[in-house]
Amino acid sequence: MPVKTILFMLIFFIGCSKEQPQYETLSEQVQPAGSVLDSPQFEITAETKFMLQDIQKRIYKSPSDIELRKQFATAAVLPKAIVTAGFGRLTHPETGQAIPQHLAKRAARLDAARWSLYAARWFKNPAKPDFGRLTGKSLNSLQAVDQQISGDSLIVFVAFALPNE
Repeated sequence: MPVKTILFMLIFFIGCSKEQPQYETLSEQVQPAGSVLDSPQFEITAETKFMLQDIQKRIYKSPSDIELRKQFATAAVLPKAIVTAGFGRLTHPETGQAIPQHLAKRAARLDAARWSLYAARWFKNPAKPDFGRLTGKSLNSLQAVDQQISGDSLIVFVAFALPNE
């Protein structure tokens, strides 16, 4: 799928602000069946879920805040995985028409993949990359940890493999 199409879907379904640069690129890697998914179930507390959502929303509002990046990386990077929240809209922001849940879930998983890469990079250096200027391949998804609906958004929490770097 062309990068522009992925970006359009991601921006459309999660309702990113127009001020965010449009040149983020991510290539989602598919994990082969029967490998990492056989690992023990990852669980995160309700407090961690709330913290991840809150910090990610605050980063949207203050994308250059280095302290928020540190807080996010610390909350998302766990001993055996990186866990992030991804957001997918359930209704079109302008028309109010329902968006099929499988498309909202796909957008949420792509959003979580993008956030996992930010977490990995900001854990090493919170100053780079700038929010909105991320390029690279997403981390391997281990499993969907949980999902919930909040307002017009589907929120999916996904665990990702720690990078080998």
